[in-house]
Amino acid sequence: MEIKLSGGYVCDVRSLRLFELDNVARPDLSPFTYKMKTVAGQEYDVILDPSRYSTPPEKPKNKNHEIKEGTPGWHELREWQIYIAALTHEEILKDRVSQYVIDVFDYIVENCVPDPIRVRQEVVGPDDAEAIMWQAILEPITVEMIQKTLRDTYNATYDHKDIIDCLGAIEGGDGVYNALRVWENVLMIQMNMSELEYVLMPAVERCRKICAMQIDKWLEYLEANEALKKGKLS
Repeated sequence: MEIKLSGGYVCDVRSLRLFELDNVARPDLSPFTYKMKTVAGQEYDVILDPSRYSTPPEKPKNKNHEIKEGTPGWHELREWQIYIAALTHEEILKDRVSQYVIDVFDYIVENCVPDPIRVRQEVVGPDDAEAIMWQAILEPITVEMIQKTLRDTYNATYDHKDIIDCLGAIEGGDGVYNALRVWENVLMIQMNMSELEYVLMPAVERCRKICAMQIDKWLEYLEANEALKKGKLS
């Protein structure tokens, strides 16, 4: 689809395929953790979010070599050091996100426009870059969208509870997969669409179709799980 950049240049931008952005390496956005030791000597990782502090810890006035391990001063110093490390980690995450956005833009320009060199010359600011990116990127379906569609479009619940919440509460084994991706692929296959055709469908419409396709299966699964718990199935 064509978009007009701020300088007047008309740019034809192809929509990305369903999971095409997998070609761009995603940054590691793992939270900051530090080691905590139990009384028994076992170590485990603890997540620290610096924003939990209403008042940041202050650096102890004593010099580091003057603080003995296990003393109140030592614990104060450790807390301050961990807090500073967490702040540094947050800045690193921001840099990684910024770089990822740049990488996504570079990929789109190289793969979704007919004249990458000309487009780079015509992009004069973040508004142009965002216009190109949002034209190319497929609006994702989220769990929240699925939940809203079930409630608002289909008036669907299970025992007066949110169906997706009920599914998530079921204990399972070690198998893990991205359900949203599977549902999107199944819908695309059942509609006999190519990826190029599928990505032109608005997210709201895709969401309604996924719910219509899956709702009977979800309810059957919940009923079977309830019967199993009550001993009606073996």
